[in-house]
Amino acid sequence: MIDNGTLGLSVEIVHESMLDELINEFGELSFLKGLDISKDNSICWEIHGKHSYCIQAMFIGKTGYGKSTTLNKICGQELFKTDEINSCTKSLFSAEYKLDIHKNHYFSLCDLPGIGESISADKAYVEYYAGMLKKSHCVVYVLRADQRDYTKDHEILKLLFKTEEQKKKIVLAVNFSDKIEPVSRFSPFIPSQKQIENMDRKLHEIQKLFKIPKSNIVFYSAAEGYNLNVVVEKIAGLLKNVVQKQKELTPFEEQRRKTKEIHKMLPQHNCGDCGYKNCWSFAMAAASSNNSVSINDCHNFEEMF
Repeated sequence: MIDNGTLGLSVEIVHESMLDELINEFGELSFLKGLDISKDNSICWEIHGKHSYCIQAMFIGKTGYGKSTTLNKICGQELFKTDEINSCTKSLFSAEYKLDIHKNHYFSLCDLPGIGESISADKAYVEYYAGMLKKSHCVVYVLRADQRDYTKDHEILKLLFKTEEQKKKIVLAVNFSDKIEPVSRFSPFIPSQKQIENMDRKLHEIQKLFKIPKSNIVFYSAAEGYNLNVVVEKIAGLLKNVVQKQKELTPFEEQRRKTKEIHKMLPQHNCGDCGYKNCWSFAMAAASSNNSVSINDCHNFEEMF
């Protein structure tokens, strides 16, 4: 997998499959199946020597906070290297899920290097993050529920997301919810009422600090599998918004669509009897918002029927 731009980051695909593999576990992603992605260079990658277009969710955050473990749980297999102390992610690793067997369109889950190891490394990684933001439709920033100080995370997000519009693509995924006091040793993990109250208190703290909508913040535990489906639901929700915007045509695109429809209905004689140079020019006039011309103004229109 090669970036079609210049991110300057080594990229490695750790898994390739059809999207059905993910849908079997997370039906929330079924809307992506067969999606026709617009050929935008900003989301173009080279996969197997061919230009490919990706709907992309990238996972970022501090080293040791469970980015890679979370991705492995979502993918249902050990694809991304994990280590509780040291960073295993020094490159960009991705799992690619093809949306249509006949097209090079993918849903990409990307794991980026973790921050917090050193000032020099953080500087380089933040640059990578900024570059990847331009190619990503959703950003999952992983925090720890048992973390007290979010200063570094706040600094990173403030550097990356400068506008409210940019913040709309963030999911704050708060991992290790099972470590919220009072810690329960029961498995599978089910939060006690006291833990739920403490999570709610923590949610207010995080929302106030990061100024991210509460609807984009989710508490979960990758290790315990708790609320992992909710993490995916949040990702799917943001991606649906992206897909919907892609389907919404600009005024220019809408007029061109109408022009094509009208042009197909014309006799294609290009006779000029209507006062226009050719049938396409007539169709453009008929499709315009002025409505100064009707398709019935084509002198040869009735002859077709």
